[in-house]
Amino acid sequence: LNEPAMEEAAVAESDLECEQAAQREENIETLQEHAAGFGISLHVHLDQGDPAEELAKESSYADLLVMSPDTFSNAEEAIPSEFVRSILHDAACPVVLAPEGFEQIDNIVFCCDGSKSSIYAIRQFSYLFPQLHSQRVKVIGLHAGTPAPQEQSRLTEWLRSQYADVEWIGQGPDAAEALFHYLLAKSNDFVVMGPYGHGLLASFFEPDYESGCIRSNSVPVFITHC
Repeated sequence: LNEPAMEEAAVAESDLECEQAAQREENIETLQEHAAGFGISLHVHLDQGDPAEELAKESSYADLLVMSPDTFSNAEEAIPSEFVRSILHDAACPVVLAPEGFEQIDNIVFCCDGSKSSIYAIRQFSYLFPQLHSQRVKVIGLHAGTPAPQEQSRLTEWLRSQYADVEWIGQGPDAAEALFHYLLAKSNDFVVMGPYGHGLLASFFEPDYESGCIRSNSVPVFITHC
C-alpha cells in the first residue's frame, strides 16, 4: 500500500475501534440500568485476553453464566458455536444457553438419567432459582433401562418439597425423542440437564426432519458440570 492508502486504512481502523468502544460503553450503561432496576449489585470486568479463557476464569467466581448458543458464531458454524462449546467444557459454574426471544417460563423440564450428576443439576437449579418454585415441573427420565420405583419416588418426594406441581412426562429408551417433540410445541419451557446431556444438548440444535424446525425452538437450557 502507498502512504495515503496506509493512512486511510489506519483512520478507518481507528474509527472502528472508537465505534466499538462507544457501543461497549452503551451496552455497559444499559446493563447497569437494568441491574439497578432489579436491585442487583453489578461489577463490570473488561478483560483484554482470549475471551474463552477469560470467561472460564471468571466463571470460578460466578454462580451462573448466561450466554446465547450462537455467541461468536459465523454463518457456516454449527450451533452451539465452537466458542460456546469450549465454555461448556471449561466453565466452573452452571451455564444457561438463553435464546434472545425468551420472555417467560411456563414449565421447568428436568432431564434425569438417575445419575448423581443429573440429580445435582436439578438441585443446583432449584437452589439458584428459588423464585421459580411456583412453576410447574415436568420430569423426563432418560434412563437406559427402567428406573427403580424407589428411585423415582425419592426424586418425586424431593421435588414436591420444592415445587407445588410435579409431573413425569415420559421415560425409557424413547424418552429423549419424546422430549424433543414435546419441546417443539413449546416456547416458554426451561430445560435442565447435567453434563451427561452434552450429546443430548447437540441434538437440541439439530433440525427435526418431520417439521423442518430446529428442535430447540428457542428453549433455554441449564447445564451443570459436576
